Amino acid sequence: MQFDESLNMTEEEIKNALASVSKAKSKTKRKSVSKDIDPVALAAILFARLETQQSTNLILKNLYTKIEKLEAELKELKEGKDENKTKQPIELLPEQDKKIIEEIRKKGFATADDIKQSLNYKGRNAASSRLNKLYSLGILEKFRVGRKVYYKVHADTGRTTILHSF
Repeated sequence: MQFDESLNMTEEEIKNALASVSKAKSKTKRKSVSKDIDPVALAAILFARLETQQSTNLILKNLYTKIEKLEAELKELKEGKDENKTKQPIELLPEQDKKIIEEIRKKGFATADDIKQSLNYKGRNAASSRLNKLYSLGILEKFRVGRKVYYKVHADTGRTTILHSF
């Protein structure tokens, strides 16, 4: 077999070559293995290793490029935040969430059952889900009294939430 043909080796031939390398290693135990290894098999192994290394390097290059882009975007966002500190944050919320917040502002606080009744939801789960979403956005605060969970509009004095519908 010539060297040019070794580039088109089947998987079985490569496995056999690898097996012969491992057998030669175990027989010689730190002695020179080059006497027992077929040079074509060794070239095929090295070629496969080279291809793997090249594909790994390409993947790493793409990752580094993406990381650099993300770092640049993060830097821009940080710089933009410093400029916009004087502006009030704007929360874009659906109409249903606006109604929930208005209802809670009227009453001072509300439970999922209260929201279910006032907005005519079929079940308490829908109201509870919306309330938890508003809580996770930081718009509402929640507290538990017994088995009931009460929600109230966030009392952060420095924050004004402007509501828009989608």
